[in-house]
Amino acid sequence: PHKLRQGLDKGTVVVAGDGVKLSPGQSSITIRTHYVDDDQAQELADRAKALRDGVTTLRAVETGEERDHLADIATVVGDAPKVLTQDVLKRLAGLSGSVYGGWSFIDLKRTLEAAGEEPKKSNGRMVVHREHIARALANRPDDGSASAS
Repeated sequence: PHKLRQGLDKGTVVVAGDGVKLSPGQSSITIRTHYVDDDQAQELADRAKALRDGVTTLRAVETGEERDHLADIATVVGDAPKVLTQDVLKRLAGLSGSVYGGWSFIDLKRTLEAAGEEPKKSNGRMVVHREHIARALANRPDDGSASAS
């Protein structure tokens, strides 16, 4: 890299580590790339958007399945006093992959916050407490909730 000339060797990268397979004993490799300035990048982005125009993503498709998210969280937590958030997400996806398969920690957190609760840390890891979910279910209004019917 010390032989690269500023301004003249645009697009030349020296890579060392993960991402590029190196020969045994080789510590780095020089790769020539193509420099793309801001105007060219905007043009590429516009072309990509035009190619995707009219394509509907799975998230935008209505599955028709209505779920009570809070009740489903209570179901997957079950009798355990607390469950790791990553395990809650896996269990929700197992319960209904079409609804929860794409859920992230943020989706779980927003659902719990809307109910007046949120994941908490226990031993340095985020967990969902059964007691908090039960309290949120008990405190929500009966009208308009899927569990009220």
